[in-house]
Amino acid sequence: MRPKQQPKARHDDLFRARLDQIINMKHELVALADRIDWSWLDEQLADCFSNEGRPAEPVRFMIGMFLLKHTYALSDEQVWDRWVHDPYFQYFTGEEFFQHTLPHERSGMSHWRKRIGDRLDILLQESLRIAHNTGALKKSDLARVTVDTTVQPKNVAFPTDAGLLETAIRQLGTTTNKRCKGGQFILHAKALPGNPYDGHTLREVIEETQALTGREIERVYVDKGYVGHDAPNPGRVFRSGQKRGVHGQIKKELRRRSAIEAVIGHCKTDGHLDRNFLKGRQGDQINAVMSAVGYNLRLILKWLKKLLRKIITAIRAAISLQSALKTAS
Repeated sequence: MRPKQQPKARHDDLFRARLDQIINMKHELVALADRIDWSWLDEQLADCFSNEGRPAEPVRFMIGMFLLKHTYALSDEQVWDRWVHDPYFQYFTGEEFFQHTLPHERSGMSHWRKRIGDRLDILLQESLRIAHNTGALKKSDLARVTVDTTVQPKNVAFPTDAGLLETAIRQLGTTTNKRCKGGQFILHAKALPGNPYDGHTLREVIEETQALTGREIERVYVDKGYVGHDAPNPGRVFRSGQKRGVHGQIKKELRRRSAIEAVIGHCKTDGHLDRNFLKGRQGDQINAVMSAVGYNLRLILKWLKKLLRKIITAIRAAISLQSALKTAS
């Protein structure tokens, strides 16, 4: 059944502490929670649930737990444990009062992954919308992108084996070529089972990225492994080491192609892309997309923290100037 709505308290509880009274409401995690369109996410996921049976957990709570997990690179158990003693985590997932115990089932994240695993691109889309609305990303930054692939190691343990078999699943990512005000954002992520040739995946990647961002891609920068690609507009694709047609701004942007390697590195060291513990091909896709979402949210949190610092500094400067003027008069 469709997820239940989180009830809003009509009055204060004398025996419980309201979160907005014990946390810093200017914290970047609070600002991010207030900017996420939770109702839109609820509408997008409505068709994943039936009209019968027990109501599912609230969308804000479960999606919030997924976002927190991949933003702070926590396991399922770690994010549950931290939620109990972190009031900012509780506010992010929609709680109004501080909870001393976990009011939800710990297995909920596994059930939700199976149910909405193929719809998680909307979280990547929402992260880009927030980045645009906060000024960290401009619409024009989406026109020129860099595409690359990497390996996503996967843990597979078989009952007959004493050790651990590591299977490499290829993961493809698309980022902005230009470093935006808030950083270099990931626009698209996808797991590629098997060993497909890089060039044969480029057409699909460009189409999916354009559908996700709503912006037509003008130029694509790739490495030498994309020789013989199937892009719909080959003249707009530029490879490393290419000389023909590379001059001026294009030459400058092609030099920035290697910046995607640092983005991939951060997804592995700061996120879950370095090792995937989720089961099956759906788990590969979920881990790839959510690693990209977590990376974007970390950039947004840094950007919001920077904005809040500038606002506070400006307010203090205005107060100091006003005090100085009063003293002088």
